Amino acid sequence: MGIDAGSVSLNCVIISGQRDIVYEFPYRRHFSRVEEKVFEIIRSIYEKYGEKRIRSISFTGNHGQELG
Repeated sequence: MGIDAGSVSLNCVIISGQRDIVYEFPYRRHFSRVEEKVFEIIRSIYEKYGEKRIRSISFTGNHGQELG
């Protein structure tokens, strides 16, 4: 799973081991509640795919380093 935590919004994509895009989470503004909204996305993905199927989470963007 890759999460881009920018200055205004969050974007998330799930990529398979074969590098295919499995799911693109809808664009979401975080309104300065970055951590809260990131955890909501992660919980949603875990509910949809199961925690064991997500092998890693990578972060990019303005808030990426602090989240990682």
